[in-house]
Amino acid sequence: TAAKLDRMFAKPFLGALGTGHRDGVTATAVSRTALVPFVSGAADGEIRIWDLASRKCVAELPGGHSRAVNGLVFDNDGRNFYSCS
Repeated sequence: TAAKLDRMFAKPFLGALGTGHRDGVTATAVSRTALVPFVSGAADGEIRIWDLASRKCVAELPGGHSRAVNGLVFDNDGRNFYSCS
């Protein structure tokens, strides 16, 4: 259920990913088709793409937004994501 996913992706989980965001995480998204990739956005406008199995960041998108990332969502096929601030 959604409540279980919210608990699973809570702050302690994100902290366990190793070298995470420099600022607070403000948005997350998971594809409907798979748990990889997991995308997170931060208050400094940075977006990161994670491989949950290895707990490593596979891509960083710094400067994607000039302010906090307020929303992240995947499209229906789970291959593209969109962000807003």
